[in-house]
Amino acid sequence: MNWLDFRNRFLVSFLYFLIIFLVGFIFGTIRTLFVTPNIGALFAVLLEVPFLLGISWILSLKIIQKFPFPNTLFSLLQIGGVSFLFLILTEVYFSLCLFGLTWPDYISNLTTPAGIVGFLAQVVFGLIPAIRGKMNGSF
Repeated sequence: MNWLDFRNRFLVSFLYFLIIFLVGFIFGTIRTLFVTPNIGALFAVLLEVPFLLGISWILSLKIIQKFPFPNTLFSLLQIGGVSFLFLILTEVYFSLCLFGLTWPDYISNLTTPAGIVGFLAQVVFGLIPAIRGKMNGSF
């Protein structure tokens, strides 16, 4: 892998993460303030997840088509994996530093039904570039 490939994969990963993070932050704020009090945390997350994964699905194809890099399974798994890592690290940072949760509180939230659904959605988010690549016959 040369420097240009590495740089493009990193940029694609960061862009994919950043757009979904910003959209997710907006959706999450709406969910937390307005939806969860009315229908509960689990149903609110179940309502939100399809929208975020749908946006991820569309976005991953657009970004992958825009940036030049070897369109292999390994490359797409790297992009998804790095994006997933950015997402988790940012979530942990926001939870601990900005929202004042402790590490045990953060882990405890992940073990609730809503937390499990949310985490699984994040894993799918990380896999979407590879799934899209496979479906498009990229590798």
